[in-house]
Amino acid sequence: MIKVIHHREQTNWPPHCTMYVGRPTPLGNPFTHIKDRKTKAHFLVDTREEAIESYRLQFGFLLNDNPVGGTLRHYLQPIQDQFDKLLDIYRRNNMLVLVCWCAPKSCHADILKEMILEKI
Repeated sequence: MIKVIHHREQTNWPPHCTMYVGRPTPLGNPFTHIKDRKTKAHFLVDTREEAIESYRLQFGFLLNDNPVGGTLRHYLQPIQDQFDKLLDIYRRNNMLVLVCWCAPKSCHADILKEMILEKI
């Protein structure tokens, strides 16, 4: 089971199966649609759906084993390491709780869930 929950709900879940994936973690979405307040996102897009789809494209590039080097490798390695940690948690416990501020609205954590299930 992989569950996506709001940050306020995380105390209800086993800590060894729970991981915060929002900003500013390596798995946080660098894209946002929020225009009326400051976020830690790097890129502004028009809609929540566009932010999520942009995240899907970024992660698709990373997880398809595209060869990269130099500065790009330096940027991508922490993301890959954190994703591998999610896979490890799920494999060991058959359970993973992804924590973000967006849930229960759709968010990038839903993309992480899909990609983990594809890799298992």
